Amino acid sequence: MNVIVQPTKNEIISNTFTTTNRGIWLFSSQFWPAETAVLERIGPSGNYEPTTTSNGEVAVTHSPNTVYVDVPPGTYRIHKYRTALAASVGYEEVV
Repeated sequence: MNVIVQPTKNEIISNTFTTTNRGIWLFSSQFWPAETAVLERIGPSGNYEPTTTSNGEVAVTHSPNTVYVDVPPGTYRIHKYRTALAASVGYEEVV
């Protein structure tokens, strides 16, 4: 698993990462119930936008703390909102 947001107590945006296959597993660790980390993808404007599905924004939380998302290959990042404890998010590309 690649850890993309190191433990922190501040809002943080990860470095970008590029996938070459379809599908990503996201994992969260040490989240409080109200905490969220959103998967963002670079949009046509060149700005990062939340990745969405028919169920809304793609995010990991305290529960569920493991999420599979069927997204195309591309460039992504994780936006982790302020946290009460040191928390981290990781990803594993489906190959």
